[in-house]
Amino acid sequence: MMQDSTKGGFSLARGFVVLTMPAIHSALFYSEPVVKEGILGHILGFLAETAGAPVFMVLMGVFVAYSRPKQVKTIISRGVVLILLGYILNSLKFVIPGLLGWLPETFILDNGLIKDEYLFQLFGLVDILHFAGFAYIICCLVKKFIIVKTIQLLFILLVLAITPIVWSFSENVPYWGLFLGGEPPLAYFPFFPWLVYPLSGLLLGQIIKDMLPKRVVLVLVICAVVCISIGGLIYRVEPAGWNLNFYRLGIGGTLAHIGFVLMWLSFFILLRNFIKDNLVFSLLQWLSSHVTIVYFIQWVVVCWLLPLWGYNSLSLPLSLLSIAVVTTLSFLFSRLFLRYFGNY
Repeated sequence: MMQDSTKGGFSLARGFVVLTMPAIHSALFYSEPVVKEGILGHILGFLAETAGAPVFMVLMGVFVAYSRPKQVKTIISRGVVLILLGYILNSLKFVIPGLLGWLPETFILDNGLIKDEYLFQLFGLVDILHFAGFAYIICCLVKKFIIVKTIQLLFILLVLAITPIVWSFSENVPYWGLFLGGEPPLAYFPFFPWLVYPLSGLLLGQIIKDMLPKRVVLVLVICAVVCISIGGLIYRVEPAGWNLNFYRLGIGGTLAHIGFVLMWLSFFILLRNFIKDNLVFSLLQWLSSHVTIVYFIQWVVVCWLLPLWGYNSLSLPLSLLSIAVVTTLSFLFSRLFLRYFGNY
């Protein structure tokens, strides 16, 4: 059984990612280029790439490792629900605003979309909910049928090794190629290499299952140093084209990011051990417990407020104001949704 302080640290880490999401997405959509290239943009970019989606995906694997055994039917149904939510979210954040004329032409052009087809392209966009649905199914099935940890590790290394190969042929696979090895603007979380994150979390969760928090931190730091070191070395020699963007990193880039995630998780376990419960911790734990609904609602808020804030147009002061407004509305609407419709 996972120690309470370890589980609490993981919960704080995930909650912190949720806390920063509205700010990251607000700046991404509303802020003018000079703001994105300034201090605020660099801070939010750093948080997005080191403490963002990679943390979500590693922790998905960790929590799958500690979940109760489930029937295959239940596993698949839960994964399918997440995938369907991805398409529903695409409709709410892009298709409906597009039909209402809220998506500016510059947004369409900047993202390389086809003017007469962009609504269909945005509906089919492969985002984190789509990936999470498939990743959940795969992790649960690996846990259920591949018990030997060494084989799990070999499977992770295989996924990592064949990632560039999958990229090369996925371009010729209609639509489903986006899931395998697509890249922005039509795919943000392709299976290769993103499957490495939840699978690594699954293996990690099984390794640290009965460890005391201090031992867990030590293991995380050692693994982080190893991943960052090896990943950094590979990064130097692998083709530069493998690491052109955060969403489709090569072997070295992916390993290094896993190392950053493990270091981040160890930090939050230490926080949970040495700092008593407080209002900030309570907020982060609440956000962690309702990550899906908060993620869903904040994206709707961001996209539906485009007519108010404009696209790529806000100065630094107005960017900060938009971040405050979007964050407040996202958490408030999430709270109201949970109050009237029950826990999601």
